[in-house]
Amino acid sequence: MRWFLSILVSLTMVACGGGGSGGGGVSSTPANGNNSSAGSGVAAVSSLSSAATAVSWGMADAARAADIDVAIDRSGMGLVAWSELTNGHYVLKVRRMNGTDTGVTLSTAGDAAAPHVSVDAAGNALAVWTQYSNARHTLWASHYSAASNLWDAPRMISSASAVASTLKPDLAVDQAGNAIAVWQQGDGRVNHFDAWVAQYNAGTASWSAPAMLSDGINSAHCLSVALNASGQGLVAWVQERGDGTSIATPPADIWVRTVSTAAAWGAPTLVNRSAGQVNTVYVYGQIGLSVNAKGAAAVLWSQRLLPSLPMVVDAAMYSPAQGWQDAVSIALVTKEDCHEPAVALDDAGNAIAVWQQQTDYGSYGASNRYVAGAGWSTAGHFVDSKLGDTLSPSLAMDGAGNATVVWYRWSGTNAIELMINRFTPDLGWADPKVFMPVGTDGAMTRSLPTVVSNAVGQTLVVWGNKLSAVASWL
Repeated sequence: MRWFLSILVSLTMVACGGGGSGGGGVSSTPANGNNSSAGSGVAAVSSLSSAATAVSWGMADAARAADIDVAIDRSGMGLVAWSELTNGHYVLKVRRMNGTDTGVTLSTAGDAAAPHVSVDAAGNALAVWTQYSNARHTLWASHYSAASNLWDAPRMISSASAVASTLKPDLAVDQAGNAIAVWQQGDGRVNHFDAWVAQYNAGTASWSAPAMLSDGINSAHCLSVALNASGQGLVAWVQERGDGTSIATPPADIWVRTVSTAAAWGAPTLVNRSAGQVNTVYVYGQIGLSVNAKGAAAVLWSQRLLPSLPMVVDAAMYSPAQGWQDAVSIALVTKEDCHEPAVALDDAGNAIAVWQQQTDYGSYGASNRYVAGAGWSTAGHFVDSKLGDTLSPSLAMDGAGNATVVWYRWSGTNAIELMINRFTPDLGWADPKVFMPVGTDGAMTRSLPTVVSNAVGQTLVVWGNKLSAVASWL
């Protein structure tokens, strides 16, 4: 399914303790543009600025865009990538959100989809996307130079000899512009995938040959990668206990690997089995991943111990000095299904996790906090379900631990509202606020709400609004 680009808002976080070092890395996330009436929605949250200026994104752009990703650099500059139907096929376009950039087409042939963008400390950027031609998808990349204000010629970074499609890429960039791209790729067998990776060297402006991350035996998919400013990071993926060709939903695990743009990588590590767990774990392609400035990491996922048991959220924490802690369940009530976990770490190693948790009568926004040296707290919530269901929460955090979560609230009258809440280390969660009314129909056909922050607290919020909108900075 293709999502339409709708709303892009920039927020400057000014709550107590906001900020952090300016050297923090780069974030990228699926995203959209903004409605000029958003000022009233922002004013309801006192810690957010309400001054708005127009940017180069309007309703006509929003109505054409699909498969969106947005990055924000440490100065607060946004970069948007999307696919757009042109002359019968989808092309890949990118645009810097500076008020003057009109956009550049990067793809060369076939249908382009699934873009990811990320930027370094100097404002240089990378984009990766899949491109369909000759009956399969391949992975392509292009580099943007801030000095020349030009994108280089796209190059294919997946193997030219691959016999099956490249799917679901992810991308992370460090402050020097070095990057890691990951993706899943078939080998010709039905329902079998392997985990693949390629690295970009900013010094030589070159990509490495693609290499397999998984074992080539068990099916591996749903990869995610995160890097900090210095190039320390983590890759996580779902790996089945089997090649994927014979069982529709086999037991599966979460595998991770510590990675670096400048040093040796760690060995693949299984993180979802704790002491005493039974050997039938069913994990799903819902992975939350975060790495902080010191190289500490958190990975979250949804899993069932048996197909008949509820889906819970488990977490595993990593430190460079001590390695991996045992995985623990962080959900509030384990008889209720949990979906779409997200996690973010601050520079001190504290973390916030959020997810959508079902009840007998709806769903609410659940949360938990990890305190470095103490562990996970008792789970609570950032919003209850009294006034409507919580759908698709998205989380971002700055270097000082100030966090923002956005989500859709779907009420019993079918009204859809973009909601927002704010966490600060000294006060905890504030009261949830209505950020913007979205509509009364078609919630599941709208862009999912998304938020992303840089280290100093500048934040982009993304949501859908009637499939088209204008954009503004706040």
